[in-house]
Amino acid sequence: MVRTVATLGGLGERVRLTQAQKEAFRQARAEKPAKKPREPDPVFPRSGSKWSEEDLELIHSIIDDLPDAEIDNHVIFLSGQQQRTPYAIAQRIVAEGRLDKEWAEKWRTTAMKIREQAAQQGDKQPE
Repeated sequence: MVRTVATLGGLGERVRLTQAQKEAFRQARAEKPAKKPREPDPVFPRSGSKWSEEDLELIHSIIDDLPDAEIDNHVIFLSGQQQRTPYAIAQRIVAEGRLDKEWAEKWRTTAMKIREQAAQQGDKQPE
């Protein structure tokens, strides 16, 4: 009998603590600051926007007839045409089932290099 009363008391305390934790989580979540809006990327203005049918048609029109080994030569061109990062273009090609994720990873640093080059050129131009 004493064990039963002790067990029930422990269960009641556990429920009370769980409810208190949930309430504290709700309050912390409600007090969280709002996300700041995405700043436009001057080098790749369409990065982060949804893909349109025209975007996908352009990619297909260029890569459908190419062997996988030659797609690398067209990623930068597609990036410039669609104003998206080379990595985004590579990810879309992977999503279409042409190449694997490892191939796309090598394009991740290319966008940073292009942004750095654009920043350096912007610094060199007289105002």
